[in-house]
Amino acid sequence: MKAERRSYVKLLTLGDSGGGKSSLLLRYTDPDACFSEEFVTTTGMDFKFKRVTVDNTPLGVQIWDTADAR
Repeated sequence: MKAERRSYVKLLTLGDSGGGKSSLLLRYTDPDACFSEEFVTTTGMDFKFKRVTVDNTPLGVQIWDTADAR
């Protein structure tokens, strides 16, 4: 029996502090989430995972949220 190979995409968000990286990440992975002006600043890194289907192929999307590096 051949093991099923799983495909993953890893995305890294980069940008200025307060640019909306965390909000975008949360909104993409949780459609019920709302944008908020009272978001906690990311310290270090965070990531979320979402499963999607592209051309009838399951795909894992891992999105990394980085803190401002200034």
